Amino acid sequence: MTEDKSKRTEELQNIVISTFMEIIKYRDDIENAHVGRTQELLAYLIDAAWNISSLRWQMVDWDISLMLQSSLLHDIGKIAISEGLLRKRGRLSNDEYETVKSHVTYGEMVVDRIMSKTGCDSSFLSHARTLISTHHEKWDGTGYPNGLKGEEIPLQGRMMAIVDVYDALVSERPYKKVFGHDDAVNAIINNSGSHFDPDLVEVFLMVSDDFMMSEDGGRMSRISDNEFVEFRMLIGGKDVHSVARSRLNM
Repeated sequence: MTEDKSKRTEELQNIVISTFMEIIKYRDDIENAHVGRTQELLAYLIDAAWNISSLRWQMVDWDISLMLQSSLLHDIGKIAISEGLLRKRGRLSNDEYETVKSHVTYGEMVVDRIMSKTGCDSSFLSHARTLISTHHEKWDGTGYPNGLKGEEIPLQGRMMAIVDVYDALVSERPYKKVFGHDDAVNAIINNSGSHFDPDLVEVFLMVSDDFMMSEDGGRMSRISDNEFVEFRMLIGGKDVHSVARSRLNM
């Protein structure tokens, strides 16, 4: 009986992943690439964190394989947000920003509905919901959706926040230029203790070279010191919705 239940759970998670990845693939090529890269980057960060005793004890009960699989769903709520809004090049209005932020709530609803309809509360779905709910929270409490602060934010979410922002920075988006690896690392460092868990930033620095993407992929072009870059939704404080423009001081 236990073996049958385990098999059904595995089948369920595979169906969930494959179904939503197909939806993402056909709807948004940018997001499709993003979720795959963040999964790989998260694996690097978890591997390094495992060697830190103060972090390892928080991870001993994790099924890391399931956690990495579930990370593919961290932005699944974006399927409920119009593509035009997600790809908008200009300034977001306050209402538009609130709409974009609602992708977290939609993602939670998707997982909750799966749990309700199937009667399955697997580790896979539990990790997925945690990552969906908390990867936009910030260490200083200024994130969303719940304004969690410090260790109120689950470790999974604090890890996902770093890899999510790093990949968004070094990737081309309609509303921003590509950051070089060094610029992205400095952005993470500069937001240690505000956006990101300072201890995890130190872990990130241990493996940041592993995060570096191939120059052949066209993702290593450096941003000029004199260029202003739109950060929308990535880095910044409470007024990020107003499209903070920040000069990189390298």
